[in-house]
Amino acid sequence: MKKTAMDKIVEILTEAKQPNLKNRIMQRCGLPSSDFTKYTRHLVTCGLLTATPALNLRLKGPSKSRMLYQTTEKGKIFLQKYAELLTLLEISDKYQTIQIT
Repeated sequence: MKKTAMDKIVEILTEAKQPNLKNRIMQRCGLPSSDFTKYTRHLVTCGLLTATPALNLRLKGPSKSRMLYQTTEKGKIFLQKYAELLTLLEISDKYQTIQIT
């Protein structure tokens, strides 16, 4: 089944609850680099995700080429509200299948 945009957003935010590198998130979510870049730019702009330079221990400082992505508090609230919405939709779907006579 093909992933929707919302599926991709939720997967990225879920994988980034703990700071993670681009490659790890892409691998775990099954996203190509172009999709990852498109979605993470949008999520950072919306304040749901942060991107900070990863520390490069060999150079004793931040690396400009490696970024750590982490879900913000706003992003965590988004995930919580999304889960609540899915629950409501499941309940609604169950009631629609009940025949009232």
